[in-house]
Amino acid sequence: MKKLLLIFFSATLCLGVYAQDPRDTWNTTGNEGTTFRNFLGTIDCNPIIFKTNRLERMQLLENKSFLGIGISIPQASLHLHYQEDSLSCNSDFPRGIPPPDPQQIPSKLLLRLTTSDTGIEDTSGFSVSYTDKNIGFKQHEQANFYLSGPLGGIVIAPNGYVGIGTTTPAATLDVNGSFKATNANISNTLTAHALSVQTLNFDYVDTVNTNVLNANSANISGALKAASANITNTLTANTLSATSANISGKVNIGTSSSNINLDVKGIIRTEEIKVCLSQGCDYVFEDDYKLMNLNDLNLFIKANKHLPDVAPAAEMEAEGINVSEMNALLLKKVEELTLYILDLQNQINELKKQ
Repeated sequence: MKKLLLIFFSATLCLGVYAQDPRDTWNTTGNEGTTFRNFLGTIDCNPIIFKTNRLERMQLLENKSFLGIGISIPQASLHLHYQEDSLSCNSDFPRGIPPPDPQQIPSKLLLRLTTSDTGIEDTSGFSVSYTDKNIGFKQHEQANFYLSGPLGGIVIAPNGYVGIGTTTPAATLDVNGSFKATNANISNTLTAHALSVQTLNFDYVDTVNTNVLNANSANISGALKAASANITNTLTANTLSATSANISGKVNIGTSSSNINLDVKGIIRTEEIKVCLSQGCDYVFEDDYKLMNLNDLNLFIKANKHLPDVAPAAEMEAEGINVSEMNALLLKKVEELTLYILDLQNQINELKKQ
């Protein structure tokens, strides 16, 4: 009887084991018919740890959704840490993929993104890497690299040109829009729609092209071309070409800085110059105006070799002349000459009556 009960109990146990729902177990060769009850993980306060070749490779923390690759205690939702292996498997690269060329990739490659369009070679896709303590983002394809926001962004072309506000940069820095900086020191060429800076310094620039230039101080060794230029302090440039220029400070062309608002060494060519006068010379024709008689004028010229009120030639050469004052003075002398002529005509008329 005891043997019969033992056989019955053993049979019942075996049937219970074989009757267990297969979906409650996981097979390493694949599973089917899984439900929400099936998962890979822990039900106690312990992390999930993945290892290969006896070394920990990845860990998912037990108390937050922090995944660490190459690090045991991740500090962010995704924490990548380059891991040096002391053990070698001495096996071929998996799945028939050729191993990367060590000479073509950085020493610490953290992330690589590839697609069916880029291929999977070591010169394909996009990568993030560290060299020493320098981080590198590299687009390996002959295509643009974009950093975009809701209303625009930055593009880096395959030739290294950087575009802001444009997807086809035509210069090392191509800005389609406004450019604002406290200090800008550019040694080549700047092309921008609008340029607004505190201090603009171009040491070896060939040409600055911009629609609008706003600056407190601008020092350009080459040429400046702008539709509108507003300089509040000092502008120094080899060539200035602007449809409109508003400069409230000093302008020096062909010479060093001085206390003169506009200092030009060379030739100024223009179709028209308008000089404002503080006072006209019509007072010469007033009845109480004291006109020097011709005898005194003759003695003054013989003694001084210049007209009264007119500076000597040596003084003009050394200090220059004030165009406004000189024009007024020349007009005064013409008016005085007119008075002399009229006086001589009166004398001639009196002689004719005799």
